[in-house]
Amino acid sequence: MRASLRVHLGECPAGREIDLLCGHCEFRTTSWPAMCAHLNRSGIQKEAACRPEYRISAPSLPVFSAPLPSLTPTTRRDISAKFRRFGVVLR
Repeated sequence: MRASLRVHLGECPAGREIDLLCGHCEFRTTSWPAMCAHLNRSGIQKEAACRPEYRISAPSLPVFSAPLPSLTPTTRRDISAKFRRFGVVLR
């Protein structure tokens, strides 16, 4: 996606100037870091949009009909041993 954005900004008549609008509260900025800081708030994904025209229906997550089988202790031990070789700790 970064490459697409780079190509777009290179070809866009407005140049590298951007105008970002938050679809939740209409916060407007010309800085990606400012928009990221604005959106990286705890619980913002659960809040409804402030304006009705910004509300969209979110697709529901798939529901799996059968639970995944549990791993045997031997399988868990083997997997953990392989991860430990790379310094990963499973809990």
